[in-house]
Order: sequence, then C-alpha cells, then structure tokens
Amino acid sequence: LFNPLADGADFVELYNPGTAWYDLYGWQVSSGSSTRAIDSHLLLSPGGYLVLTPDPLNISDTYPYAVRENLFAFNLPTLPNEAGAIGLYNGNGTLLDTVRYDETWHFAYLRDVEGVSLERLVTLSSGLERSNWASAAGSEGYATPGYANSQQLPAGGRQLLSVSPQVISPDGDGRDDLCRITLQPANPASLVSLVIYNLQGQAVRELANNLSVGSSATFVWDGTDSSGSRVALGHYMVVAELFTTSGQTERHRIKVVVATGF
Repeated sequence: LFNPLADGADFVELYNPGTAWYDLYGWQVSSGSSTRAIDSHLLLSPGGYLVLTPDPLNISDTYPYAVRENLFAFNLPTLPNEAGAIGLYNGNGTLLDTVRYDETWHFAYLRDVEGVSLERLVTLSSGLERSNWASAAGSEGYATPGYANSQQLPAGGRQLLSVSPQVISPDGDGRDDLCRITLQPANPASLVSLVIYNLQGQAVRELANNLSVGSSATFVWDGTDSSGSRVALGHYMVVAELFTTSGQTERHRIKVVVATGF
C-alpha cells in the first residue's frame, strides 16, 4: 500500500511460500534511495504473512479484516504515491524480491486509488511484471493486510459460479435455510453484478451491483426478495454478470430451488 488514505499509513506485506521458518533480524527493506533494517527478531512461518508499517493501529482501524497479530511497527522507506520501488534483502545482503510499482497498475475503473493496495496475483511469478499485480477487491475493503490476497489467479478446473445447497428451505429450522453462492472469476480485474431472478425473468433480489471482487467471493441468499419477504416456492436463477477493464462482459447462471422442509 503506497498511497494510503489521508492521515493513513503505508504498508509492505511479506509472504513466505516455502516450508522453512525465517528470522528477519538484519533483513533490509529498500526503496533504492533509502534502506531500513529490521532490528528485531521477527519470525516468518511457512505460509505466513508479516505486514511492515509505521502505524499498525492505523492499518487495523482502516481495514477491519486485518490480522492484527501479523502487523509490526517498522519505519518503511518513503513510498511515493505515483511510482516507486521496494526491495527485500536478507541478512547477507542478497536481494530476494523487488517490485517497481506505478499507480497506473490499479484497475482503470477505480475513481480513487487512495487506500487501495496492489496485490500480487501469482506468488512465484516475478514482481517486476505489471500483469502480476492488481488492485485489492472492494469486497475485502481494498486491502488484505496480514492474510491471503483477495486477488489471486485461480487454479484450473475451478467452477466459476456455484451454489450450495442447490435446494433450500428457508423455514428457520436451521437446515438448508441459506444458499451460499460462490464466484471465482478467471479474470481478477472484474466488476460483478449478482441478481436472483424468478422464472418469469423478474429480478427478486440483488446481491451485488458492480462490486469489485477478488479471485473468490461468497454471497448468501436467505430466500427473501428485495423487501425482505420470503419468496414463493419454486425455481430461481442466480445470474452473475462480470465486466472487465478490457471491455469484456461475461454472463453466468445457475439454478436454485426454494422448497419446503422434508
């Protein structure tokens, strides 16, 4: 996060994709013109995340999903809002990773990129590739400090739109009262609209309207319409429309049945 909200704080997140533990004491973070050394014994576990920021409290207040125990106070080098660089060196002075970022890497449809972090799409692909970065999803508050990125390219074979269960009985008995709708866009630069229709083609409930989502997002339908009333028994269509910054539009649908309890 190089362009925080007014009175906000920058952060740099580290992720360990390997199987070894690392003590970051003596490691350095550099912007090219200035370098800061980590002077405490921070342990980075396998699959773990560490967020370096001058103001952990500000980050946790700004991003309510932030994992507080993964936020650490650290005086980062200056990160310009328009463009800059950041590199990570181990205790031997070996450059481990680097990125030269630019604000134009953000999604074009965002009106304001203040407070929006850039997220790496493929962990083991180069951080120097513009195509390997995307704006964090609006559904996650535009940043995921201390936990998995909202934007990650999905593995092959994943179903783009799915529901579970496909038959619901919203009668309050605690069994199959809710339908979980999972969306996994192939293109991370997507805006999503998600609407429930009856078989007459009438929209009964809107769950999302041009919402930016990550590589996976989950919505819940409780069998009610836009007024909060329970819908009639029968078949309904969940329709997802995806719009990408390249101008492509995708439309996907899947059926849900509203029934009585058995």
